Amino acid sequence: MTTMTRAHFKLIADTIAELPAGAARREAARLFADALAPANPRFDRAKFLKACGVEVEPTFYQDCAATRNVF
Repeated sequence: MTTMTRAHFKLIADTIAELPAGAARREAARLFADALAPANPRFDRAKFLKACGVEVEPTFYQDCAATRNVF
């Protein structure tokens, strides 16, 4: 499998950000984040969700750091 680059992630995030705000955008962003995380060891889930236009709760960063679950 070819490693995906920042440009690939940006293209996907920009496309998701074009979806109407709400549950559909959040779900699409979450599903893509889950699928893309294994594609690049430096994948940053919170940064990706933010680029998708999805609100990330401040505690999300703390939770990720505590569990080492930032991709």
